[in-house]
Amino acid sequence: MTKRPHINNCCFCIPLKSGVIIITLLWLIFGIYAIIDSSLGIATPNKVNALIYFKVQYIASIVFNALITFGAAFGLYVLTYANIPRMLSIYAKIAYVIVGINVISHILTAVVSIVFKTDILKLCAELNANIIASVNEKSGACNEEYDDFLKSIIMSAVVSTLISVYFAIVIASYAQRRNEKEKETTAADAAETHLYEKTSKL
Repeated sequence: MTKRPHINNCCFCIPLKSGVIIITLLWLIFGIYAIIDSSLGIATPNKVNALIYFKVQYIASIVFNALITFGAAFGLYVLTYANIPRMLSIYAKIAYVIVGINVISHILTAVVSIVFKTDILKLCAELNANIIASVNEKSGACNEEYDDFLKSIIMSAVVSTLISVYFAIVIASYAQRRNEKEKETTAADAAETHLYEKTSKL
């Protein structure tokens, strides 16, 4: 029995094909933006960007988002010039790879943030050096900011991963639907050909 697509519409109201195009463009645009932003971060010399933590983050961002951009570019090519079941199936697999890249990226961000906690707190203390407050108050404020920063990373990872998984499911559903339609068309053509051959012999 042929499996049905997981979903019939993107975001409950957008046609599946349109949803796939929108998702692909979002991945492509975000990937390019992230690459440019991280490249500018590396190229812009200042006290914050000089911290090894940010350099590692920028480099990782460029690498991961380059992969996502290539995947999205391939998807856009498929949707525009090669919208056939086989190519869509490949794109669906790439979509899940993008999900994996997204997860790895967030895990790396969290790990690097924990590893370089001391450097981050030190930078925070330097930036707050001119603030009139006791050392303990400054230290406490920096620790609170770091905790909030880490929580935001985790929250961002959860939300981003859920959205990416949903996007991948939308793409896979569209690929599956196109495959089903292709099989139905092939079966109908075969039946019509068989009927024609049968009647032509009468």
